[in-house]
Amino acid sequence: MKQCLFFDLDGTLWDALEQITTSWNQAMKKYNYQYDLDTIKSFMGLTPKETCPLAFKNHSLEEGLKLFDIVLKAEIDYLSKNPGKIYPNEDEVLSLLKEKYDLFIVSNCDKGYIENYLNACQKTQYFTDHVCVGDTSLDKWQNILYLKKKYQIDEIIYIGDTLKDKIEANKANVKFIHANYGFGKIDNEENEINSLYELIPLVEKLFNHQPLTKKEVIDNINPLILKGVCHRGLHNSLYIENGLKAFECALTRHMAIELDVHLSKDKKIIVCHDSFLKRVTNKDGVIEELTLEEIKNNYILLDGEKIPTLDEVLSLLNEQIPIVLELKTYNDNYIELAKYVKEKLSLIKDKKNIMLISFDPRALLQFNNEGFMRSLLLGSTNDVTFKYYNYFESLDIYHEMLKEDIIKQYQKNHFVNVWTINSKNLYNKVINQVDTVTFENFLIEK
Repeated sequence: MKQCLFFDLDGTLWDALEQITTSWNQAMKKYNYQYDLDTIKSFMGLTPKETCPLAFKNHSLEEGLKLFDIVLKAEIDYLSKNPGKIYPNEDEVLSLLKEKYDLFIVSNCDKGYIENYLNACQKTQYFTDHVCVGDTSLDKWQNILYLKKKYQIDEIIYIGDTLKDKIEANKANVKFIHANYGFGKIDNEENEINSLYELIPLVEKLFNHQPLTKKEVIDNINPLILKGVCHRGLHNSLYIENGLKAFECALTRHMAIELDVHLSKDKKIIVCHDSFLKRVTNKDGVIEELTLEEIKNNYILLDGEKIPTLDEVLSLLNEQIPIVLELKTYNDNYIELAKYVKEKLSLIKDKKNIMLISFDPRALLQFNNEGFMRSLLLGSTNDVTFKYYNYFESLDIYHEMLKEDIIKQYQKNHFVNVWTINSKNLYNKVINQVDTVTFENFLIEK
């Protein structure tokens, strides 16, 4: 089923109220029309024919439409130099949604206005298509249906900020989400967001998406993961974390491992927990700012080993034990990191041997439809990314979160791993509440 998201523009994706008011006043000064913010706000969401009688009361509709052409030209020119304000976290939310859905804009504006937003705010990459009344002379609900037919879409959610948007969505028989942070208020609206960050979980709910069941995840991972995962390998006083010796020790004991990967300056996948190398090498350096050659030649782990690459780890383990692989993003490099990790994992024969985890949901989204089980790392229900807890196949959480009612409810039907269990006492306390654990500093008795 093809599910897509349609957006209104003004009051939903940007706020250009001040800029529009300024441009209209400049253009209409000689016609003795002046506007305040509230007046311009009242025009938002209206078609040109609906706007003209309100905006140009001393002129006929035909004359008003000519004046509208004048203000539109002035508006677009002004906005190209003085763009409207986008809403907080817009790029992050759109990039996440884009990984899963096609996005569209349907607005009651005239030609050129949507393009102004896309170009001035650099949003073109997020949207599959857009249409407005100025393009087709159709009402908004008709434009929604026009795009639905053009792209053979099965289900649509329309996101808008006014009651008129809701009415148009109802006419098109599509679901509606009210952007309450925008220009309009709707009484007793059930599906409402107060920020763009709230959009993703509500979209998942309205599209009736649920993470895989506990059984479905278990059926798609190596059973060794259920016996416990060695945190950064089976490291100890002799073998440092995320080193080949720690991984070899786990291999000897036939135990699953967790490791962390970064992308070097020359696009190599490096295995290390921190971007900053000081803690594990006693020498300053940032993985993402160094080439593989620089890392290999100038940095030694505290146990005397060289910092391994993912290639070296995969070669050592040869799929004899499973890997829980954490994607460590740096300065929003999630797309490139995922790209090069995918290249390495393309050689994996049994995808049950790899489970992907990350604190950055954008990185995990790059692996949609790749066949690997994914788990969102969370440290608290207060984390900004907690809103995405239903977005992936499972959760990998800090053990203190087991006290939260929402986690208790989730765990009944869905897969949960906890980190980092560092004693037998803590292990005994949590093991009956979860499906597996990531552990260190002791051995789990099989």
